[in-house]
Amino acid sequence: MTTHHKDAVRSKFGRSVSAQSDNNIYDVDGDGKLDAIEQVMMKYDKDGDGTFSNAEIHAIIQEQLQAERKAKSMKHMIVGMSCFLSLLALSNLGTSFAAMFFAKELVADSDESVMRLTENGALASVQSSVETLDLTPLSEEEYQERKLMVLRDLEIDPHSHAHRRLKKSNSKSKCKGDLCNGDIQFDNGKIKEKDFRMIEEKCKMQKNVKIRRAKEFDRQADSICSAGTSVVVKQKKGPKNKSTSTKDRDVMIVSSSGKRMNVDCVGDNCYVSGDLLLGGFGESCDRNRNDCEPHLICDNSYGKASAQSGTCLYPRFVKFGGICDLSYLGESCEKGSYCYSDVHKVFKNDGARDKVLTGSSGSIRIGGGINPRFALGTKIGECKRQVGAGNLCGSPFACIDNFTCIGAGGIEIGMDPRSSGSVNGPSGSVRWGVEVDDGICM
Repeated sequence: MTTHHKDAVRSKFGRSVSAQSDNNIYDVDGDGKLDAIEQVMMKYDKDGDGTFSNAEIHAIIQEQLQAERKAKSMKHMIVGMSCFLSLLALSNLGTSFAAMFFAKELVADSDESVMRLTENGALASVQSSVETLDLTPLSEEEYQERKLMVLRDLEIDPHSHAHRRLKKSNSKSKCKGDLCNGDIQFDNGKIKEKDFRMIEEKCKMQKNVKIRRAKEFDRQADSICSAGTSVVVKQKKGPKNKSTSTKDRDVMIVSSSGKRMNVDCVGDNCYVSGDLLLGGFGESCDRNRNDCEPHLICDNSYGKASAQSGTCLYPRFVKFGGICDLSYLGESCEKGSYCYSDVHKVFKNDGARDKVLTGSSGSIRIGGGINPRFALGTKIGECKRQVGAGNLCGSPFACIDNFTCIGAGGIEIGMDPRSSGSVNGPSGSVRWGVEVDDGICM
């Protein structure tokens, strides 16, 4: 070790450690035992000669610098933890203030399991559980009695029962015949006044409520109340019956989609009608009542059916501008109109069971027994006016009279490739049934 290094060690530890024996070489204070500092000196004297070489001093400085870095990291961690704890304390303080505020502003209504505003008792929160109640069907006598009552009231005052009239936006079918839904909605069923009062209150609180209806072949549950539902209550006009004056009322429940359920409460019973309870396409219905949506009819020739029950379907021979089912082919709309869709195509032999005739010169596919109900409800369009000769057409039923929609190459529009065929002869081949989208009435 150089003189300079020995002086440095001597200045740090007070005396040279090289002059001592092996037993007390690190005992600087001479007390016969090694304290903590002296043990560290022994640890870093790798060769045990009582002196520190440059390499040993370098190792000591390296460890010192590493300890300083760890101390800085720990300091940063402590500062970060302190900031986090401060934010957590502020958050807890804010939660406490919010709890104090809501405790003053809200009160629990244990009877209805909701929270109400202290100031005016208005609803502050709702529940999302679904409750289902059963609607009792009307007997034929009850139905006819209620129907006659409504018609009698309308005859006296045409503006009465306005809530039973169908909205114009729902009257697009314009179908004809006794099967079509009329302009007035008669009662679908009844429910006890005390049970409906519970429904009424739950709808006002915008709870989820369904009414279940028993049909001949199934049971249907219609959602009548949910978020966004509004309830309008009107007391009946005319002389008041003291015993039932609080029960007799007209109630209209309007869903968030705009559909309505009309309730006419008389005494202990409430009679229910409205488009909220009308059957959609494919749902079961009663052929003698207004069970289907305005653009549908109750038909008992398809699916589960009986003399009284049927299925809600799109009608045939729909008027111009109405919603139609392309599956009826040429019978979808009234005379002078055809069913058009810019999404679906219709072919003359839709629903046919293909037959193939094969001979030595080629093969021909021909349609078998055609059932126009092959896929009802899958292709929906709108009735448009048929056009005459020289006009553009895109449907095999678009042309009036005996004109035909002919496309490029003289190919008839509406010929399904499944009906294609070919004949081969010595002079060449003849093929037909190639699909073409647009043509001209000729």
